[in-house]
This record gives sequence, C-alpha cells and structure tokens, in this order.
Amino acid sequence: MLIDLKEFPLVYMRADQDSGESPEAQIKALFARGERFVMIADHSPEHHQEEPHEQRKERAQVLKRFRDQLKRWCAGAIVIENGGPISKPIKLAAQAFGNAFGVSFAFVKDDETARKIARRILVPQAFPLG
Repeated sequence: MLIDLKEFPLVYMRADQDSGESPEAQIKALFARGERFVMIADHSPEHHQEEPHEQRKERAQVLKRFRDQLKRWCAGAIVIENGGPISKPIKLAAQAFGNAFGVSFAFVKDDETARKIARRILVPQAFPLG
C-alpha cells in the first residue's frame, strides 16, 4: 500500500502500489505536515479481505496509535467504488470505523466526484453554525 502525498491535501491510498516504507512511517510523514487532508481510497475496503491477517492487524494497530492525530488532521475519507457498488455490510463497517476514529466517510463512483467532495470538505467554514 502506498499513501500518496503528491496531490496533498488530497491523499490517495493506492492499494496496487508499494511505497517501500512501513505503514507507520508513511502515516508519520503524513501527520508531520501538520495540515488537514482528505484521504481518498482508490479501492474498496473489500480489497483488504484478500490481505494476510497480520497485515490487516498491523494497519489497525498503527491507526489506533495515531487516533488523536487522525481526528485532528483527517477532514474526511472517500472511497471510490471503481469495481461497482460496495456491499452494505462493508459500508456499515467503514462508517463504524469512521465513527471510532472521528472521520466521516463518503462512497463515490469516480475520481472526479471524489476530488469535488474532498475540496468541499477542506474549505473551512467562515461562520460556524451552532
């Protein structure tokens, strides 16, 4: 997995590419920027079911260690449904994950829609409501 920062603050999780760095090193580099971002996954969460259990476990542990930074810097997460609609149980699991880590999830059909939503999420509210 590659956490692609080339288009920051749009941060792509690329399942089909390898960074050569550990997930923890990639996450640390992302948070070291000290700026809000939107995470965009170019693959379905169902893709992770094919990974070995140890890889999934390691990723979950890394995310738990960085929970506070994730809540602070990640403005939202978007999943691109390239391979067709994602099943309802997977969407519910992603939403539960998002709730646990304080990150809202959106599921979209293509990259163009993901970019539009991400840019909207990143615009600070001039007049906060409430």
